[in-house]
Amino acid sequence: EEEKMIAMETEIQCEKQCLVPRVAMVEIMNYAIENGKKVNIISDMYLPASVLEPFLKKMGIEGYQKLYVSCDYGVGKGSGIFKIYRRDVGDVKCLHIGDNINSDVMIPQKYGIDTYEIKSENLLSYEQFQKVFKRQVPKYSLLFNTGAGHFAYCAMTPHAIKRTGSTSIKTENAMAEIKEYLNKNELENNSGKKKLLIVDDSETILQFMKKLLQKDYQVAIATSGVSAIRCITLERPDLVLLDHDMPVCDGAQVLQMIRSETAFGDIPVMFLTGRADANTVSKIIPMKPEGYMLKTLKPADIKKTIDNYFKRLK
Repeated sequence: EEEKMIAMETEIQCEKQCLVPRVAMVEIMNYAIENGKKVNIISDMYLPASVLEPFLKKMGIEGYQKLYVSCDYGVGKGSGIFKIYRRDVGDVKCLHIGDNINSDVMIPQKYGIDTYEIKSENLLSYEQFQKVFKRQVPKYSLLFNTGAGHFAYCAMTPHAIKRTGSTSIKTENAMAEIKEYLNKNELENNSGKKKLLIVDDSETILQFMKKLLQKDYQVAIATSGVSAIRCITLERPDLVLLDHDMPVCDGAQVLQMIRSETAFGDIPVMFLTGRADANTVSKIIPMKPEGYMLKTLKPADIKKTIDNYFKRLK
Protein backbone atom coordinates (compact mmCIF):
# COMPACT_ATOMS: atom_id res chain seq x y z
CA GLU A 1 0.00 0.00 0.00
CA GLU A 2 2.87 2.35 0.83
CA GLU A 3 4.52 1.63 -2.53
CA LYS A 4 1.21 2.37 -4.25
CA MET A 5 0.96 5.76 -2.55
CA ILE A 6 4.56 6.59 -3.44
CA ALA A 7 3.90 5.64 -7.07
CA MET A 8 0.76 7.78 -7.18
CA GLU A 9 2.53 10.79 -5.69
CA THR A 10 5.41 10.35 -8.15
CA GLU A 11 2.95 10.28 -11.02
CA ILE A 12 1.23 13.44 -9.80
CA GLN A 13 4.57 15.24 -9.53
CA CYS A 14 5.42 14.14 -13.09
CA GLU A 15 2.11 15.52 -14.30
CA LYS A 16 2.84 18.83 -12.60
CA GLN A 17 6.04 19.06 -14.61
CA CYS A 18 4.52 17.95 -17.92
CA LEU A 19 1.15 19.70 -18.05
CA VAL A 20 1.07 22.89 -20.11
CA PRO A 21 -1.95 25.00 -21.09
CA ARG A 22 -3.31 24.91 -24.61
CA VAL A 23 -3.10 28.65 -25.25
CA ALA A 24 -5.89 28.81 -27.84
CA MET A 25 -8.32 27.02 -25.54
CA VAL A 26 -7.52 29.31 -22.61
CA GLU A 27 -8.20 32.31 -24.85
CA ILE A 28 -11.48 30.78 -26.01
CA MET A 29 -12.57 30.05 -22.45
CA ASN A 30 -11.72 33.56 -21.26
CA TYR A 31 -13.53 35.06 -24.25
CA ALA A 32 -16.65 33.01 -23.49
CA ILE A 33 -16.61 33.98 -19.80
CA GLU A 34 -16.10 37.66 -20.64
CA ASN A 35 -19.17 37.46 -22.87
CA GLY A 36 -21.36 36.06 -20.11
CA LYS A 37 -21.20 32.40 -21.11
CA LYS A 38 -21.03 29.62 -18.52
CA VAL A 39 -18.03 27.36 -19.06
CA ASN A 40 -17.63 23.78 -17.83
CA ILE A 41 -14.59 21.57 -18.39
CA ILE A 42 -15.08 17.90 -19.30
CA SER A 43 -12.08 15.57 -19.30
CA ASP A 44 -11.20 11.89 -19.63
CA MET A 45 -8.52 11.81 -16.94
CA TYR A 46 -7.26 9.36 -14.34
CA LEU A 47 -6.52 12.11 -11.83
CA PRO A 48 -9.45 13.47 -9.75
CA ALA A 49 -10.70 17.05 -9.89
CA SER A 50 -9.20 17.73 -6.45
CA VAL A 51 -5.74 17.15 -7.95
CA LEU A 52 -6.39 18.84 -11.31
CA GLU A 53 -7.96 22.05 -10.04
CA PRO A 54 -4.73 23.42 -8.45
CA PHE A 55 -2.93 22.62 -11.72
CA LEU A 56 -5.51 24.58 -13.71
CA LYS A 57 -5.36 27.53 -11.33
CA LYS A 58 -1.58 27.65 -11.56
CA MET A 59 -1.88 27.81 -15.36
CA GLY A 60 -4.37 30.67 -15.16
CA ILE A 61 -7.42 28.58 -15.98
CA GLU A 62 -10.12 29.94 -13.69
CA GLY A 63 -13.69 31.19 -13.80
CA TYR A 64 -15.27 27.96 -15.06
CA GLN A 65 -18.42 26.58 -13.43
CA LYS A 66 -17.44 22.95 -12.85
CA LEU A 67 -14.80 20.38 -13.73
CA TYR A 68 -16.22 17.04 -14.91
CA VAL A 69 -13.53 14.36 -14.70
CA SER A 70 -14.12 10.73 -15.68
CA CYS A 71 -12.09 9.58 -12.67
CA ASP A 72 -14.65 11.14 -10.30
CA TYR A 73 -17.76 9.84 -12.06
CA GLY A 74 -16.66 6.35 -13.11
CA VAL A 75 -17.64 7.03 -16.73
CA GLY A 76 -15.82 8.73 -19.58
CA LYS A 77 -16.83 10.79 -22.58
CA GLY A 78 -17.73 7.63 -24.45
CA SER A 79 -19.67 5.98 -21.64
CA GLY A 80 -21.90 8.57 -20.01
CA ILE A 81 -20.22 11.73 -18.74
CA PHE A 82 -22.03 13.88 -21.33
CA LYS A 83 -25.31 12.41 -20.11
CA ILE A 84 -24.42 13.51 -16.58
CA TYR A 85 -23.40 16.95 -17.82
CA ARG A 86 -26.64 17.37 -19.78
CA ARG A 87 -28.65 16.31 -16.72
CA ASP A 88 -26.86 18.92 -14.61
CA VAL A 89 -27.17 21.89 -16.98
CA GLY A 90 -30.65 21.07 -18.26
CA ASP A 91 -32.15 21.89 -21.64
CA VAL A 92 -29.91 24.78 -22.64
CA LYS A 93 -27.95 25.34 -25.83
CA CYS A 94 -24.37 24.08 -25.42
CA LEU A 95 -21.15 24.11 -27.42
CA HIS A 96 -18.43 21.50 -26.77
CA ILE A 97 -14.89 22.01 -28.08
CA GLY A 98 -12.40 19.13 -28.26
CA ASP A 99 -9.92 17.29 -30.46
CA ASN A 100 -11.26 13.73 -30.62
CA ILE A 101 -13.51 12.99 -33.58
CA ASN A 102 -15.53 10.44 -31.61
CA SER A 103 -15.60 11.48 -27.96
CA ASP A 104 -15.54 15.25 -28.56
CA VAL A 105 -17.69 15.45 -31.69
CA MET A 106 -19.92 12.47 -32.47
CA ILE A 107 -20.88 11.54 -28.89
CA PRO A 108 -21.84 15.00 -27.54
CA GLN A 109 -23.92 15.58 -30.67
CA LYS A 110 -26.11 12.66 -29.56
CA TYR A 111 -27.09 14.75 -26.53
CA GLY A 112 -28.03 17.79 -28.60
CA ILE A 113 -24.71 19.54 -28.00
CA ASP A 114 -23.11 21.62 -30.76
CA THR A 115 -19.47 20.77 -31.39
CA TYR A 116 -16.26 22.26 -32.73
CA GLU A 117 -13.20 20.15 -33.41
CA ILE A 118 -9.79 21.59 -32.58
CA LYS A 119 -7.04 19.83 -34.52
CA SER A 120 -4.81 17.74 -32.30
CA GLU A 121 -1.54 18.57 -34.01
CA ASN A 122 -1.73 21.89 -32.18
CA LEU A 123 -1.67 20.43 -28.68
CA LEU A 124 1.70 22.05 -28.01
CA SER A 125 3.52 24.85 -29.73
CA TYR A 126 7.14 24.13 -30.62
CA GLU A 127 8.31 26.43 -27.80
CA GLN A 128 6.09 24.68 -25.26
CA PHE A 129 7.37 21.27 -26.31
CA GLN A 130 10.98 22.41 -26.05
CA LYS A 131 10.44 23.49 -22.45
CA VAL A 132 8.85 20.16 -21.47
CA PHE A 133 11.49 18.18 -23.36
CA LYS A 134 14.39 19.97 -21.65
CA ARG A 135 12.80 19.85 -18.19
CA GLN A 136 12.00 16.14 -18.24
CA VAL A 137 15.20 14.91 -19.97
CA PRO A 138 13.31 11.88 -21.40
CA LYS A 139 15.10 8.58 -21.86
CA TYR A 140 13.41 8.00 -25.21
CA SER A 141 12.40 10.28 -28.05
CA LEU A 142 10.94 9.83 -31.52
CA LEU A 143 12.34 11.57 -34.57
CA PHE A 144 10.32 11.76 -37.80
CA ASN A 145 11.22 13.12 -41.20
CA THR A 146 8.04 14.94 -42.23
CA GLY A 147 9.48 16.35 -45.42
CA ALA A 148 9.11 19.85 -44.01
CA GLY A 149 11.25 19.42 -40.92
CA HIS A 150 12.69 16.72 -38.72
CA PHE A 151 10.43 16.61 -35.68
CA ALA A 152 6.71 15.85 -35.55
CA TYR A 153 5.26 15.79 -32.04
CA CYS A 154 1.79 14.66 -33.12
CA ALA A 155 0.29 13.04 -36.19
CA MET A 156 -3.29 13.07 -37.43
CA THR A 157 -5.40 11.36 -40.10
CA PRO A 158 -7.05 13.98 -42.32
CA HIS A 159 -9.56 11.46 -43.71
CA ALA A 160 -11.11 11.05 -40.25
CA ILE A 161 -12.07 14.71 -40.09
CA LYS A 162 -14.21 14.39 -43.21
CA ARG A 163 -16.61 12.06 -41.44
CA THR A 164 -18.19 14.90 -39.50
CA GLY A 165 -19.93 18.12 -40.31
CA SER A 166 -18.40 19.96 -37.39
CA THR A 167 -15.91 22.79 -37.83
CA SER A 168 -12.20 22.26 -37.26
CA ILE A 169 -10.28 24.83 -35.28
CA LYS A 170 -6.55 25.49 -35.53
CA THR A 171 -4.68 27.49 -32.94
CA GLU A 172 -4.26 30.45 -35.24
CA ASN A 173 -7.97 30.71 -36.05
CA ALA A 174 -9.51 29.48 -32.79
CA MET A 175 -10.75 32.82 -31.46
CA ALA A 176 -12.10 33.86 -34.85
CA GLU A 177 -14.03 30.59 -35.20
CA ILE A 178 -15.64 30.84 -31.76
CA LYS A 179 -16.56 34.50 -32.27
CA GLU A 180 -18.05 33.58 -35.64
CA TYR A 181 -20.06 30.77 -34.05
CA LEU A 182 -21.50 33.02 -31.33
CA ASN A 183 -22.25 35.85 -33.76
CA LYS A 184 -23.81 33.48 -36.28
CA ASN A 185 -26.00 31.95 -33.61
CA GLU A 186 -27.13 35.42 -32.51
CA LEU A 187 -27.83 36.51 -36.09
CA GLU A 188 -29.75 33.35 -36.95
CA ASN A 189 -31.98 33.72 -33.93
CA ASN A 190 -32.81 37.26 -35.05
CA SER A 191 -32.98 36.56 -38.77
CA GLY A 192 -36.64 35.60 -38.93
CA LYS A 193 -35.74 32.44 -40.84
CA LYS A 194 -37.87 29.37 -40.17
CA LYS A 195 -36.19 26.62 -38.18
CA LEU A 196 -35.88 23.15 -39.70
CA LEU A 197 -34.80 19.97 -37.93
CA ILE A 198 -33.58 17.22 -40.27
CA VAL A 199 -33.54 13.73 -38.78
CA ASP A 200 -31.65 10.98 -40.62
CA ASP A 201 -29.06 8.37 -39.69
CA SER A 202 -27.10 9.10 -42.88
CA GLU A 203 -24.45 11.78 -42.48
CA THR A 204 -24.39 12.14 -46.28
CA ILE A 205 -28.11 12.93 -46.43
CA LEU A 206 -27.88 15.33 -43.49
CA GLN A 207 -25.06 17.35 -45.01
CA PHE A 208 -26.70 17.36 -48.46
CA MET A 209 -29.99 18.61 -47.05
CA LYS A 210 -28.27 21.20 -44.89
CA LYS A 211 -26.42 22.57 -47.91
CA LEU A 212 -29.67 22.62 -49.91
CA LEU A 213 -31.70 24.49 -47.29
CA GLN A 214 -29.38 26.56 -45.10
CA LYS A 215 -29.51 29.67 -47.31
CA ASP A 216 -33.22 30.21 -46.59
CA TYR A 217 -33.69 28.35 -43.30
CA GLN A 218 -32.05 27.79 -39.94
CA VAL A 219 -31.07 24.12 -40.15
CA ALA A 220 -30.39 21.75 -37.25
CA ILE A 221 -29.59 18.07 -37.71
CA ALA A 222 -30.11 14.91 -35.64
CA THR A 223 -28.79 11.42 -36.36
CA SER A 224 -31.34 9.43 -34.35
CA GLY A 225 -34.81 9.56 -32.86
CA VAL A 226 -33.49 10.19 -29.36
CA SER A 227 -31.28 13.00 -30.62
CA ALA A 228 -34.28 14.48 -32.45
CA ILE A 229 -36.38 14.60 -29.29
CA ARG A 230 -33.48 16.25 -27.47
CA CYS A 231 -33.13 18.89 -30.21
CA ILE A 232 -36.86 19.59 -30.20
CA THR A 233 -36.78 20.04 -26.43
CA LEU A 234 -33.86 22.45 -26.61
CA GLU A 235 -35.08 24.56 -29.51
CA ARG A 236 -38.54 24.15 -31.02
CA PRO A 237 -38.37 23.83 -34.83
CA ASP A 238 -40.98 25.13 -37.26
CA LEU A 239 -40.82 21.90 -39.27
CA VAL A 240 -39.22 18.46 -38.80
CA LEU A 241 -38.00 16.53 -41.84
CA LEU A 242 -38.01 12.91 -40.70
CA ASP A 243 -36.50 9.76 -42.21
CA HIS A 244 -38.33 6.47 -41.72
CA ASP A 245 -35.64 3.76 -41.67
CA MET A 246 -33.38 4.43 -38.68
CA PRO A 247 -31.86 2.02 -36.15
CA VAL A 248 -33.35 1.55 -32.65
CA CYS A 249 -36.21 3.99 -33.20
CA ASP A 250 -37.72 4.39 -36.69
CA GLY A 251 -39.46 7.48 -38.05
CA ALA A 252 -42.96 6.30 -37.21
CA GLN A 253 -41.95 5.76 -33.56
CA VAL A 254 -40.31 9.18 -33.43
CA LEU A 255 -43.50 10.79 -34.72
CA GLN A 256 -45.51 8.90 -32.10
CA MET A 257 -43.22 10.26 -29.36
CA ILE A 258 -43.57 13.80 -30.69
CA ARG A 259 -47.36 13.52 -30.84
CA SER A 260 -47.53 12.10 -27.32
CA GLU A 261 -45.90 15.16 -25.72
CA THR A 262 -48.21 18.08 -24.96
CA ALA A 263 -45.36 20.59 -25.10
CA PHE A 264 -44.50 19.88 -28.75
CA GLY A 265 -47.22 17.55 -30.00
CA ASP A 266 -48.32 20.16 -32.53
CA ILE A 267 -44.93 20.55 -34.21
CA PRO A 268 -45.37 19.82 -37.94
CA VAL A 269 -43.53 16.77 -39.25
CA MET A 270 -42.85 15.93 -42.87
CA PHE A 271 -41.36 12.60 -43.92
CA LEU A 272 -38.33 12.53 -46.22
CA THR A 273 -37.60 8.88 -46.83
CA GLY A 274 -36.68 6.21 -49.33
CA ARG A 275 -39.65 4.05 -48.35
CA ALA A 276 -42.50 4.13 -50.85
CA ASP A 277 -44.21 0.78 -50.16
CA ALA A 278 -47.93 0.83 -49.45
CA ASN A 279 -47.57 -0.87 -46.06
CA THR A 280 -45.25 1.82 -44.66
CA VAL A 281 -47.30 4.69 -46.08
CA SER A 282 -50.57 3.25 -44.76
CA LYS A 283 -49.15 3.12 -41.21
CA ILE A 284 -47.86 6.69 -41.32
CA ILE A 285 -50.77 8.54 -42.93
CA PRO A 286 -53.12 8.08 -39.90
CA MET A 287 -50.57 10.01 -37.79
CA LYS A 288 -51.23 13.01 -40.07
CA PRO A 289 -47.76 14.17 -41.12
CA GLU A 290 -47.61 17.42 -43.08
CA GLY A 291 -46.23 15.60 -46.09
CA TYR A 292 -44.47 12.52 -47.40
CA MET A 293 -41.51 13.08 -49.72
CA LEU A 294 -39.22 10.53 -51.32
CA LYS A 295 -35.47 11.02 -51.32
CA THR A 296 -35.50 10.22 -55.03
CA LEU A 297 -37.15 13.59 -55.74
CA LYS A 298 -35.01 16.24 -57.39
CA PRO A 299 -33.39 18.56 -54.81
CA ALA A 300 -35.24 21.54 -56.30
CA ASP A 301 -38.57 19.72 -55.84
CA ILE A 302 -37.78 18.89 -52.21
CA LYS A 303 -36.99 22.53 -51.46
CA LYS A 304 -40.06 23.70 -53.40
CA THR A 305 -42.29 21.42 -51.30
CA ILE A 306 -40.88 22.90 -48.10
CA ASP A 307 -41.15 26.46 -49.42
CA ASN A 308 -44.76 25.88 -50.45
CA TYR A 309 -45.62 24.48 -47.03
CA PHE A 310 -44.54 27.69 -45.32
CA LYS A 311 -46.22 29.85 -47.99
CA ARG A 312 -49.52 28.13 -47.19
CA LEU A 313 -49.17 29.16 -43.56
CA LYS A 314 -49.03 32.88 -44.37
